[in-house]
Amino acid sequence: MSPLRVFSKAVRTCLDRFGYVLWKREFLLYGISPWLDITRLSRASSCSVQTFFDVGANVGQTARAALDAFPTANIFSFEPHPDTFKRLMEAIVDPRLSAYQIAFGDEDG
Repeated sequence: MSPLRVFSKAVRTCLDRFGYVLWKREFLLYGISPWLDITRLSRASSCSVQTFFDVGANVGQTARAALDAFPTANIFSFEPHPDTFKRLMEAIVDPRLSAYQIAFGDEDG
């Protein structure tokens, strides 16, 4: 048995003892990781993610993750609250991020 297989088996045995399973990302069910889901669907359709909308951006947690997950995408973040929008702008400085202090809803207000 090759050293790599011996190592792999040892890792799997150790993980199993603690109640974990080691799977390749491609074999995971959809719905576990939205970033992985979007990446897999993008790859399957031969269409890279070029635009990402972050509605209700808060302080930029999702925008930051999208910047990391989709290196060619432009991120559009929308956050209506003035204080939170200010924190968003301070937290992320990236030329691919465009942030707007507006809200979306089904009625004017």
